[in-house]
Amino acid sequence: WRVDAFGPAIDERLVLTLDQPTDISALKFVQPLSGSRNRWITSLEVDVDGETVGLIELDRSSRQRDGQIVRFPTRTDARKIELRVADTNVGE
Repeated sequence: WRVDAFGPAIDERLVLTLDQPTDISALKFVQPLSGSRNRWITSLEVDVDGETVGLIELDRSSRQRDGQIVRFPTRTDARKIELRVADTNVGE
């Protein structure tokens, strides 16, 4: 998932619709590791099945190969995950 390099990134969304209900207690975030990397996501709002799980702060580990694992209380039978960019390292 990449957003236009010169366009606004805040409020961009990625919606993941799962094939079957799934229990979710963590997500792993890996931001682009190659190509132009002059802007990155610093904060994401995460919703599971329409309910906000939280505002996730992404750190330097999300920009490395192993990524950043974010844990939250288990959501059972999840069908849809929505990620919304809340902030980037350059803001608007």
